[in-house]
Amino acid sequence: MPRGSCSEDAESIQRADGASRGYTPYYMRRIKFILKLKELGLTIKEMQDLYTAYGDAKQTENMIPRLIEILDEHINKVDEKMAKLASLRKEIVEYRQRMVTKFNVSKER
Repeated sequence: MPRGSCSEDAESIQRADGASRGYTPYYMRRIKFILKLKELGLTIKEMQDLYTAYGDAKQTENMIPRLIEILDEHINKVDEKMAKLASLRKEIVEYRQRMVTKFNVSKER
């Protein structure tokens, strides 16, 4: 959202005597949504794309197709990483077994 273009229901609460800033429910939802996107691994660019899709009309349904597309891309990346990690784990276990056998070492971890 461009600075200085808040709607009346979305204005943040003014600070009182230097105390912590309070936020309206609107801003709290936005902050929680951004934190969730960050937790899911979205880049700032992807978050900006979602905001652009959300648009000036502030319609969530405009953003959903792009969000699903981004999440699908992240699911694929996670699946690829998991496959690589599973392969690496298998190699480590096999190598460990060869070392145990070759050097006649106890199999305890």
